[in-house]
Amino acid sequence: EYHNDCAIAEMASYGNPPVSWTHEAGLYFAPHYKFLLGGSAEQKTFWVRVIQAVLMMLLNVLGIIGYRKIKGKVDIYDYSLGYLYLSMLLFYMFSPLTYRYYFLPLLMMSAVMVASTCINIYRKQ
Repeated sequence: EYHNDCAIAEMASYGNPPVSWTHEAGLYFAPHYKFLLGGSAEQKTFWVRVIQAVLMMLLNVLGIIGYRKIKGKVDIYDYSLGYLYLSMLLFYMFSPLTYRYYFLPLLMMSAVMVASTCINIYRKQ
């Protein structure tokens, strides 16, 4: 409930002139939704969450279909790590409220993915 109230407050902006501090950095799509969607801040936040939920469900379906097509060609753990990364990235990018430090897990996962790729290349030599 606290996070939802914060998301609504950011969508509504505060101060004079009104400013949304997390929307100013341009790290994700919520600032664009703020101007594209109509209605009150509560309605905008609701629609951003609906878009996010639909995207996450679509991503799960595409992940299952994609794995069935490449089964046997790619290691399940590498595929899962890549899809976990993509899921987290899209979840944050389409969230109504994302702070910059939310992207730290993605940075750490990038390091793991690069290390895994290097190890796989080394093993094949």
